[in-house]
Amino acid sequence: MPHKDKLRPLEKDALFLFSGCSFSGTQKSERYEFPLKAHFEVVDFEQKSLCGILSIENLTPHLPQLQTYFDVDLVTSHKEFETTEFFSTRKNDIEHWTRLPGFHMEYIDTEDAFDFKTNRYIYMRWKERFLIPHDEEQDLRGASFEGFYFVCFDRLNGSISGFYHHDACERYQAISLKYEDPHLVPHSAFV
Repeated sequence: MPHKDKLRPLEKDALFLFSGCSFSGTQKSERYEFPLKAHFEVVDFEQKSLCGILSIENLTPHLPQLQTYFDVDLVTSHKEFETTEFFSTRKNDIEHWTRLPGFHMEYIDTEDAFDFKTNRYIYMRWKERFLIPHDEEQDLRGASFEGFYFVCFDRLNGSISGFYHHDACERYQAISLKYEDPHLVPHSAFV
């Protein structure tokens, strides 16, 4: 079944997601909301290589801003929707992917249903690897990066949505990020 979510091939249309781009927004749990930023150091779709730095504010009393290095597991075929690492299950994968924009169950079940290069939505997993610059101090009370994020990037509007998952943490901690246009002058510049 064709979907209206088809676009030009990705390599000709990466307007918002490229090396050096940044996104800002929030990560929300049931009780808390934290400012969150994602900066992509490397975006290379051909090599399936994406990585960057996540910054979250006020998560722990020990560090007002926590920064972690993250890398990306890009979903480019129907088989890759199944999480083969990070201690996830098929049931857990389906529960998370189906909460993301534009996702259709046939992406998992039908080989030709998902075309990564022309789909409006790019699906991925983000995995935080270590703290920056405190890469020796990996255990901070009040912070967890043992889990991973199920993420969806919307190629049309440059938004990112997703959910943090770890068995020991609150379920469905939502992230919502918008592209930061480096050419826009902040409102405070006019004051």
